[in-house]
Amino acid sequence: MDLETTENFSISWNPRAPYLMGIGFSHGNARYWYLPLDIPIGKWETADLKTRWRHLVYPSNANSTDTDKKASIPTTDWNHDGNLLATASRAGVVKIWTSEGVFFRNLEGHAGHIVGLNFSPNGSKIFTIGVDRKVIVWETSTGKQIQVYYIRKVIDYHWLNDEIFAVTAEVGILILKVGEQKPMREIKTTDVNTIRFDRAETACLAAGYDNSKVIIWQMNKSEPVTVFNGHQREVHTLRWSPKGQLIASIDYDNHIIVWKAFTAEILLNFGHSETLNSIAFSPNGQCIAATAYDGRIFVWNIESKIQIFNASYKVQFYEIGWNCTGEWIAVSAPSAIAIADLRTSIKGQEQISKATK
Repeated sequence: MDLETTENFSISWNPRAPYLMGIGFSHGNARYWYLPLDIPIGKWETADLKTRWRHLVYPSNANSTDTDKKASIPTTDWNHDGNLLATASRAGVVKIWTSEGVFFRNLEGHAGHIVGLNFSPNGSKIFTIGVDRKVIVWETSTGKQIQVYYIRKVIDYHWLNDEIFAVTAEVGILILKVGEQKPMREIKTTDVNTIRFDRAETACLAAGYDNSKVIIWQMNKSEPVTVFNGHQREVHTLRWSPKGQLIASIDYDNHIIVWKAFTAEILLNFGHSETLNSIAFSPNGQCIAATAYDGRIFVWNIESKIQIFNASYKVQFYEIGWNCTGEWIAVSAPSAIAIADLRTSIKGQEQISKATK
């Protein structure tokens, strides 16, 4: 099911409420969308869906300028408990809302666009990244600045735990600890595009490079743990599986590869004719979903290597995400949001797996 909207930048499923989604739009008015997941998707009606929007409205006494209200919102993020949503605007202000849509607080400290934000794993902190070269760590409960770093050319970022996070930078990868101005570790490189920590088990950091490699680094070792050479071109996106055993990575040769993190064994290798740009593991780690610029959505069962879902739309998709039950996916596009119910596809694959065992 897709619903035409004004241009949107980001979608974020609530991690606790399977029907709730936060959406950032180009006109700066973030919304919640309460999806009718109890109704068969074939019976959804556009008129009804539009009544399920909730605009996140600034209170009259909030410190918010007209410029800020009209600024676009390029990124959104829920905290771990799903009771707070942060929205970052290109006017340099972060706004935090409760899950009921009530304005909670502003975070003001950037001069210019905010290009990224991320709650720490337990939600006690949040960092924001601006074009002013500031990376600011905030205390969520009070809105106080804990620390400010000045870092050039941040492309990607990720928390390991509530004290340690990493960013890509002009000089390489910086691993930072809140409370310490000097990096814990600096991995010098000029060609890293994407990074992610394994929070589940090993605390290793995986990085995708322009030289087509994916390298896994361990915090206390100078040499790589794994160097994966399965790609032919630059690696621009990667994700760890929820249990930290697998990595999915995408390159500019339009290939998605799912592989074992510490043996480099390839489990799935899919090539497409158009640019593949977003991937997401299902919450149980059994499936991987991907989007392409030609409007295609793909979902595979990793163990069987079977493509269990394939849909095509006349839009350019970029961001994909699973809801917390692992039964629905949402995909954002410049002027649309697509929603897919995967319950039948997943159940069918489970029946096939049982029959073959």
